[in-house]
Amino acid sequence: MRGLTIILVACVWAVGSPVAADDQPSGGLGARILPSLVKVISLCGQANESRVATGFVWGPERQVVTDMHVVVGCQPPFSVLYFVRNGSTITQTVRDATVSKVLRSADLVLLSVTDPPDAPPLKLAEQPVGPEQWVEAWGFPLGIEAPTDTRLQVTFANDLFPQLSSTLDDTARSQLQALHFPDLSSQVLHLSGPLQPGDSGAPVVDATGRVVGIGSGGLQQGAASISWAMRGFYLEQLLSSADSLPSGGMAGSLFAYAMQSAPAQGAVHPSAPPTTMCGKLGLTSRGARTLSQLAVTVDTRNAVQQVAQDEQVSLADLAALPYQVWVEPQSGAAIVLPAELSLQPADSFCRADAQQPNASLLIRLDRVPADPDTPEWALAVSRTKSQAVGLFGRPDGSPKHPVWRLLDRRGQFVANGALIHHAVLQDRGGARLFRADLDGRQVSVAEGVLVQTPAEQLSPAARLDLARMLVALDLSSFPPPDQTQATDIETPPSDEEASDETAPTTGAKFYTVLHCGRSMLLMSDVPRLGPLATADSEAKMVAAAVQDATKVSVDSISNVQYDVWAQVPSGNIALIPRGMEHELRPEDKGACLFVSPDAPGLHIALIGRAAGSLANVEELVRDSLSRMLHLSLGTEQPENSTRSGTAQVMRVQATATDSDNRAYHIAVVGQLQGGFLLVSVVVARDDLGAHGPAPRVGAAFAGLLLAPDVSASRASP
Repeated sequence: MRGLTIILVACVWAVGSPVAADDQPSGGLGARILPSLVKVISLCGQANESRVATGFVWGPERQVVTDMHVVVGCQPPFSVLYFVRNGSTITQTVRDATVSKVLRSADLVLLSVTDPPDAPPLKLAEQPVGPEQWVEAWGFPLGIEAPTDTRLQVTFANDLFPQLSSTLDDTARSQLQALHFPDLSSQVLHLSGPLQPGDSGAPVVDATGRVVGIGSGGLQQGAASISWAMRGFYLEQLLSSADSLPSGGMAGSLFAYAMQSAPAQGAVHPSAPPTTMCGKLGLTSRGARTLSQLAVTVDTRNAVQQVAQDEQVSLADLAALPYQVWVEPQSGAAIVLPAELSLQPADSFCRADAQQPNASLLIRLDRVPADPDTPEWALAVSRTKSQAVGLFGRPDGSPKHPVWRLLDRRGQFVANGALIHHAVLQDRGGARLFRADLDGRQVSVAEGVLVQTPAEQLSPAARLDLARMLVALDLSSFPPPDQTQATDIETPPSDEEASDETAPTTGAKFYTVLHCGRSMLLMSDVPRLGPLATADSEAKMVAAAVQDATKVSVDSISNVQYDVWAQVPSGNIALIPRGMEHELRPEDKGACLFVSPDAPGLHIALIGRAAGSLANVEELVRDSLSRMLHLSLGTEQPENSTRSGTAQVMRVQATATDSDNRAYHIAVVGQLQGGFLLVSVVVARDDLGAHGPAPRVGAAFAGLLLAPDVSASRASP
């Protein structure tokens, strides 16, 4: 394998030219870490198995540090994979390595690499990290091909309980005592969050990119979100250690290496673990666990007892059968299923069906913004809850508006950057539970159980199967449930909480909200028309239609900026040219009206409904124009009805006249998504502009027509 090089045609990150660590460019933490990061592969035991982990370049001789448990009992030489930039191409270079130094107490080894590339060594942090500080582990979770970072928090008890033993339960402590490494008295960083299999040996760095620890392991291989890293000062001890490498031993449920099939002849990587797509993201199986291994917190144990009581089954029966753990690699979201159920993709979600209780467990994963201090985050909170309601509100799982009411179950919690909602959907046929989690690492999970058979008709065996599905729902989480605390994050008010006033309001995070039948949230992003009108072939067709209808060239107004208003919680989008003002009128109930100071006779109306269909659009527009602008709607010319992403879209052209018999051109776009309707209306007097409508009108028409495409892609979370 020595000297093997593969040319990569694409990579999800870029590596700068190898330079000294202190001279790294200021292009983010990744630019400092990635040139020094390596993947370590060890063939172990039988020839068809290998351990995949992480390492990093260390010391003046550019040797590689990784965890000792990655190579114990495996056959040298070990394979070390580097990523090196060669001009404009990134190459993946493999080198052979052998063990040169061992520090058994801290579970560390130093690998001597044959003909290593000129990769910069990482440096040790000058100051240790303290409790509640954020760090990042850079590695190859689940043995994925491209490296990624995992954001973790040092726990508050880190300085009070510095030893490894304080992180472990009795079972884990016994495993390490039998192994004789690492020492239970070794000092570690206690981390809240998942170190995944493949993160063994990962450099854990502070905000400056300096090493504060070395990724080691976690309870239930990260599924419990309780992990540890050896403290960075052990690196200096490693360089002078005279320890020898143990002959064997492993604790597979604790250490964070990935176990995979050996590569085929001539291949570089072991094959990646299978992934099931659940919406926009995938889940990877992490194997079976017992209930006692998963219900390790007071909260989860109480939840299991409550399910047993509600479903009239025994705790012993619940604990007798295993559960399967599925993980989203980057966020660490852990999804638990009864082990006998298989996970199957189904359109925008995935499902596991149980035949006996006629029930299904549904899961949807999505991406959300990373910053909780933005309106995009607030919209993501609302949309995730809405998606869960829509997904689990019908027995067939179709994302339609539910007929059942939503009740808060445990309220809102924040733990380790994750916002967690628990709720119950109820109807006369029984309970439909769902949970919705939003994580600061840009991943949301909506998960729930659909029961199609009334509870009173279930047999004892079916009740037990249903209880296991409900227990699995409570076991799934980002952080451990007992680490939750009350949140100060507030979301826009619901329709029931919102007043009839249409004045803009602000939430706790100063989110600007309008009540246009449904709440509308002002996004942070301020896009320009040019990029929106040329983003894809459909957008270009819309741009051509705008030019044909308004006699205004899109190129001439390409620098027009838009305010992006998003309907809560559906995410339907309205694009309003900047500079248009919201006008308060007593008759505006159920709609919002925007006017243009530099183009009298131009109005944009937004009409929202919590439920409806595209068939309601004409009635809503006719009523609103009559009430707000005293216009009589004339002839209509339906243009088309299409689907944009998950939204149904209808476009209509019409005419209208006022009391002075002046003519108006009306353009209407209706968006129906998740049972929520948004109708956007542009009203332009025909005599605007000397040679057709003014540029402001062209911009208004363009925003109206482009908005559904933006809703489905660029502006939605």
